[in-house]
Parts: sequence; structure tokens; C-alpha cells
Amino acid sequence: EALVRRLSAVEALGATTVVCTDKTGTLTAGEMTAVVVAGAEQTVRVSGSGFSPEGELIGSEGPADPRAEPWLQRLLEAAALTSRASFDPDSGELLGDPTDGALSVLALKGGVQAEALLEEMPQVRDVPFSSERRASASVHARGPGSVVFVKGAPETVLELCTERAGGGDDLGLDPAARVVLEAENEKLAEQGLRVIALASGEGEELAALTFLGLVGIADPPADGVPETIDRLRRAGIRTVMITGDQDATAAAIARELGIMQEGQHAVSGAELRRLSDEELGSGEGEISVFSRTSPQDKLRVVCAHRADGEIVAMLGDGVNDAAALKTADVGVAMGGRGTDVAKETSDIVLRDDRFVTIGAAVEEGRVI
Repeated sequence: EALVRRLSAVEALGATTVVCTDKTGTLTAGEMTAVVVAGAEQTVRVSGSGFSPEGELIGSEGPADPRAEPWLQRLLEAAALTSRASFDPDSGELLGDPTDGALSVLALKGGVQAEALLEEMPQVRDVPFSSERRASASVHARGPGSVVFVKGAPETVLELCTERAGGGDDLGLDPAARVVLEAENEKLAEQGLRVIALASGEGEELAALTFLGLVGIADPPADGVPETIDRLRRAGIRTVMITGDQDATAAAIARELGIMQEGQHAVSGAELRRLSDEELGSGEGEISVFSRTSPQDKLRVVCAHRADGEIVAMLGDGVNDAAALKTADVGVAMGGRGTDVAKETSDIVLRDDRFVTIGAAVEEGRVI
């Protein structure tokens, strides 16, 4: 169901030639599941699906016991303490960000509960995520001092680290070790997994940290999305993905959904910022994915397509999407998970948060 806030938007939606959309929860189901954990010396698979704590950690020789694997125990503690998600005690539903929910569930599968950790290590400071920093942190009191746990983009977290957690003592993080971890990150991302890095350190500073490992999180395509993208394409409408995920993850999902066609490619936010408006405009038809984007990047993509004569529909749900939603010919907000700012700025609100609804709305707009 789509709620039309401005009637003129229906006609514009029927004339739309480009649909710009976020990935998580719009093109994908938003039901994040941690499926693999990669440390400096070992990879652990994770069974189970969705936000249920049913599942186990499985190493190369059978079930993995975090109590016997110090690096894994530390990683699970970091996952639990950096997550800002919680679960409704009555319904069991997730409250908060789906990625954080996946980290909380991962910790629970390894027998680590945030409540118990907070009794031992009360939180003293919280460093929120920002699109510039691409990391967040949680500082906790421990003994006479404090300890900081960090989660974020692998490339960001690696830059903050000088050591890596091993089977016993911490190991050095020399250039060769960094290359290995970067390759592991790329391998997970090419499987379409969202990759989160975790680290910890003594004190409160986000520097000289110990790299704990990578968490690969799966988020399956939402029902009907590939078919809707194909219908839009046959109707002459191109779908462009704009996401905060890294390039390899975004490209893998885009290929799976049918967004990225032969001859098209992905462009990162950093690459986008190096392109002039003319260069961006001339290469638009070849770019189907924009990754690691900031709010300013989203706005620029919308403006570039409009300047090229396209009629642009923009799908968004956050405060940071407001400028792009307002600038697009048709701003489309998510009614369920969308913020009040996004909904107030938009022309159309998707009550069911489903990308499929956009396909139906376009058809109605064309009839009108």
C-alpha cells in the first residue's frame, strides 16, 4: 500500500525513468544473520537464520567453544557490547538496527550475554556511528581502567589497529598480515555479505587497537524484488542502488537482483567525489551501483540524473535521506521503518516498506 501525500507525485511517478534506492530492508529482507566469523588464524561458520538465537559456532573440526578460543571470546564480547539492538521481552521482536541485531544474536549463539558483561564492565561512554568515521565504539569500565570496543567498516577499523588477536597472545599487524585480512574481507564481500570488523583496546582512545576479526552478515533479497526490477527495466525504468555497503558487497547483491547488467559497474563514494559533474553525467548509464555513500553523495547522484533530463524517484528512510528525497522528482519514504523527517519530506509513503509496491505505484501512475 502506498500513501500519496502530494497528488501531483502520482503523475511524476508514472513518468519516472530512474529509481534510486537504498539496499538494506528495501531491496533485501532486512533480516540480517551472521553466517561466518574470520579471525587472524581461524574461520568459524555460524548456523541458524534470522534473529533467533538458535544455532551454533562451527570450526574446522566441529563445534567451536569460545571459552577455549580467546580471540573468539573477545570478538563475541565486542559484538555484544557494540550492538545497540535489543529484543522485546514479550514478543521477542528486534528493537533497533538489523545489523546490530545480527551481532547480538551471534554473541548469544556463543553463550555471551550483554547484560552479564555490563554488570562486570559498565558502559561509561558511547561513540555513535557517523558516515564520515564509518565506525562506532563503546567504552566500559574494567578494573581500575577502561576498555574500548569498536565496530565498523573493515578498512576503517584496520587503520585503527596495531595488533591482531591470535590463539594466545596478540600478534603483530604488519603489512603482510593486513593484506591477508583485506583479502579475507574482499572474499566475504564478493559473496554478497555485509562485513563488519571488530576491535578492542585499553583506555578510551580509538587508536592502537587490537583487531579481533570480521563478521560476515547475510541479508537475503526481499520477495518479488528481482521480478519488480525486471518489470521496471522492460518499462524503460532503470534501477540504481545507493548504499553504504562496500563495493564488492553491493556489486554482488546488484548482480543477484539483476540491477547490474552487462557493461555496468559500481562506483564508491570516494570515486564519486573525484568525478566532476560532467564526468558523472557522461558515465551515468554505465553506473548502476553507488557504494560507501554519504548523504551528500546521494543528493549529488539525484541531482546529476535530473540534470541529465531523467525523471528521478528516490527511496529513503533516514534523516540523512531527507535532502535527496526533497530534491528528487518523486521522494518515496518507508512508512514502517522510516523516520518522521523522511516521511514529512517525501511525496509518497510506502506503508508496507516493500520495493514491489513501487512497481505497482508506477503502473497506477502511468494509467493516470
